[in-house]
Amino acid sequence: MKIILTATLLLGGLGFIFGLVLGYASKKFAVKIDPKIEEVFKALPGANCSACGFTSCMELARAIVEGKAKASACLLIKKKQKQIDQISKMLGNE
Repeated sequence: MKIILTATLLLGGLGFIFGLVLGYASKKFAVKIDPKIEEVFKALPGANCSACGFTSCMELARAIVEGKAKASACLLIKKKQKQIDQISKMLGNE
């Protein structure tokens, strides 16, 4: 019985310590993302099809915000002018 209690307390203590370390690391090494990139990403379809030439919709959103690509680069929304206009409004490119 004493062995089981010792093992339980040891594993519980280790879990608690590792949890604290991981929580600290997630705050210390958090990557800040530009809010405009997140807004543009939410307006994209999120299919990650790479038809636009970028590896993911997040990469396309980053390129659109940086001015390296146009919103019409996404082939899935190319026919939906409403979404392209929405992205242009977010970036101030009426």
